[in-house]
Amino acid sequence: MIVAITLAIFRSWWHDRAALIMGLVAPVVLFVILSTFYGHLGTDGSSMPRVVIDDHSGTTDGARFADALSQVCEGGGVSTGLGALARVTVVEGFQSDAPELQVDVRLPLPGARMALDRLIEVANARAFGSPIPAPRVNFSSLPEPLERSSAVGLAMLFMMFSLASLIGRGLGDHEAGLGERLAGFRVGALRRTLARTAALAGAGFIQLSITLAFALLWQRDEPANPVGLLLALGCASTATAATLLAIAGLCRTSARFSALAPLIVMSLGVASGAMVPTVLMPESFQGLGAWLFTSWSQDAMRTAIDGAHGSWATVQLSVWSLVAILSAAIVERHQE
Repeated sequence: MIVAITLAIFRSWWHDRAALIMGLVAPVVLFVILSTFYGHLGTDGSSMPRVVIDDHSGTTDGARFADALSQVCEGGGVSTGLGALARVTVVEGFQSDAPELQVDVRLPLPGARMALDRLIEVANARAFGSPIPAPRVNFSSLPEPLERSSAVGLAMLFMMFSLASLIGRGLGDHEAGLGERLAGFRVGALRRTLARTAALAGAGFIQLSITLAFALLWQRDEPANPVGLLLALGCASTATAATLLAIAGLCRTSARFSALAPLIVMSLGVASGAMVPTVLMPESFQGLGAWLFTSWSQDAMRTAIDGAHGSWATVQLSVWSLVAILSAAIVERHQE
């Protein structure tokens, strides 16, 4: 019975043209626009990244330079702390006559490096006067380019919208008497919830796989851990399906859920960095994602793409999915 219900819901998704367009076509168009946008962003040098300053010099000159760079950053409206786009390390043995720095850039946009060069130049002049030797700067990129983070986040966002649309239709069928007919066949609330979760998770998995594969192909990237990425996609789609089903159960009616779902999805997208990358958000909002399943989903996918194993994120998603499934089943049972 669970298999039959799962197949029926899956066929409903396949024949839902609006869900297909929202889930498969719209992300492709948006990724094309996004790639063009990132190809030109920051070319005028206007992008000013936030930085963290680490003084490992152990010298007076190094401390003076670090203090000057900190003042320059604050004066230029650049903050330090969680979610910094670059880390500037004053290397051991730093001296004013032979200055050397290590800069790890988390945001590899053209304007970011140009802005960092300018910050370092101004700080060096403020610390030691002019003319002085220009610091030798060793740039390296951290393994999380903004393009990849945006691809993962937007794929997650479109999947949430698509599943919300399917759940809204399912609530309409439930109101038309489908729930009562299934209850008449002695299909319990938990079994019905498991079947719906399986069907929705399958649809979400297909959508995430297609959209993320296209994004990585467009960016000429490939996952270093394909098996881990597939596991992350499965956990992310299951957690999303179960969570939205639980919310739908609390809403009870399709009209109420359809009105509330876009607000919930957009809020989750913003708070978790799916719409706007976390590193570009105000620091006061950056810690919020640690409590959201959408952030765990993105972390698991990005970790797998980089070649590592996001075991903790998948455990979090698995526990969250289980709790959401049980919650949805309990809510539905009380409504019988």
